[in-house]
Amino acid sequence: MGGDDAEAGLVPEGCAGAGVGRILVVDDDPLMCKLMGAMLREHPAQLRVAGDVAEARAVIGRFRPQVVFLDVAMPGPCDGLDLCRELKAAAGAAAPLVIMISGRNALADIDAALCASADGYLLKPFSATQVQGVLDAAEAWLLGSPRPFRHYWPFDRHGPQPGVTVTG
Repeated sequence: MGGDDAEAGLVPEGCAGAGVGRILVVDDDPLMCKLMGAMLREHPAQLRVAGDVAEARAVIGRFRPQVVFLDVAMPGPCDGLDLCRELKAAAGAAAPLVIMISGRNALADIDAALCASADGYLLKPFSATQVQGVLDAAEAWLLGSPRPFRHYWPFDRHGPQPGVTVTG
């Protein structure tokens, strides 16, 4: 899945502008990567894709993305939550914004993303408008906003509350 994304038609050549200039999509579903490429086609950023955590680690090492759209459920011994924790711990303040993407909509799944230090959670299927909202917030972050957002679509009014257990 990796390789030169410009050759794959995901990134127009020379396409890097101010703001978010490097985006990584990590998803084991090639169709999702293609859809994200289409949603991001108009955004002036370089785009890379990875199909699993190992490939994502290699891409991150040389590409240094500013925003990572990361699928929760990934094949192999590590999943998206593991990679999110790893990214946030290793990079500290220089960590990219990590937006978890998943079809899992239970509050426990969103809590797990919060515990892994994810910056956002997009519930599949999501729209190009939601992706653009994430990128708008990411650009504010790059301009110095300390925490541009904590969105957990469709739960974007209030994130899970610490110490509150939902049962039933």
